[in-house]
Amino acid sequence: MKHSQEIQAKFETTNVASQLIVLEGAGHGFRGKHADRAVKELVVWFEKQLAEQ
Repeated sequence: MKHSQEIQAKFETTNVASQLIVLEGAGHGFRGKHADRAVKELVVWFEKQLAEQ
């Protein structure tokens, strides 16, 4: 989690479009409902970024 937070902070300071989403209890890697949520969030993010182009 610490590494993800550090990367997110760097993205923010360099104006890189990003979003950190914490999936409580997911651990490293995603399975089941966590994988479903991660994929949904990824698709939403890409749709938003592509719509701004």
